[in-house]
Amino acid sequence: VIGSDVFGVTKVFGGRDTTADDVFDFVLYASTRNPDSNAVPADTSLAITMPNETTPVTSDMEAFDDITFTKPGTYTYYVYEDDSDAIPGVDYDQTYYIVTIEVTPVNGVLQATASYQIAEPEQEATEYTYNEDTGLVFENSYDADSTTVYLSGQKSLQGRDLNRGEFTFQLTAVSKDGTRYEAADAVP
Repeated sequence: VIGSDVFGVTKVFGGRDTTADDVFDFVLYASTRNPDSNAVPADTSLAITMPNETTPVTSDMEAFDDITFTKPGTYTYYVYEDDSDAIPGVDYDQTYYIVTIEVTPVNGVLQATASYQIAEPEQEATEYTYNEDTGLVFENSYDADSTTVYLSGQKSLQGRDLNRGEFTFQLTAVSKDGTRYEAADAVP
């Protein structure tokens, strides 16, 4: 079975722009009841690196490696997002997909047919229609809690006494690309 035909994954992300530092991990888990325990992709993990784009962002579809079936029967696989390396402020998709592959001999050749279900936490699984362009879709959003930062500083002068009000200081926001923002401007 060709991975992209059956096990393609797309990430949809909203809430902020994405960078190449935004990497999302996915896992394919094979049921222990499958007729052949070797019928798994060479790598059961998949990482999708997001493009540098403005929100909302949809990744290109990536796929798990191919699977070779040598025995007929019903094979079940689970695909889910691994949030063990969570990005702060990101709400991870808790959906998992159940992929059932029926492998049957046809004229002496094994043929595989896949069907899909989607499951949300604490809900019954429902039928899912696999799209060859997007595959299994996982959606995340960025929703960081606001925070307050308290800044303080101290000026020291060597060689003479410091006179009150002699120096003034200005805090200036600077973006990653070097753009300076005045105090009255909104900082992205």
